[in-house]
Amino acid sequence: GGAYYLKNRGMPHLRANAWGKAKMIFQSVGVGLVLLYAIIPVSTFLIAAKAILGVSILFALISLATYGI
Repeated sequence: GGAYYLKNRGMPHLRANAWGKAKMIFQSVGVGLVLLYAIIPVSTFLIAAKAILGVSILFALISLATYGI
């Protein structure tokens, strides 16, 4: 499909930079904590999730700013 077409038409291959990869890890852990809070309602999970998701937003902004470098 689409990926085959783009690969064979000489389009540049875009990869995630390290900031984007770190963002994905923090985002996954944060969402995991929110889901864990849904099962086990301990407020610490929700507080930690809020902090970790905030860090993931910071990494997303850094990734956005440095992607072209």
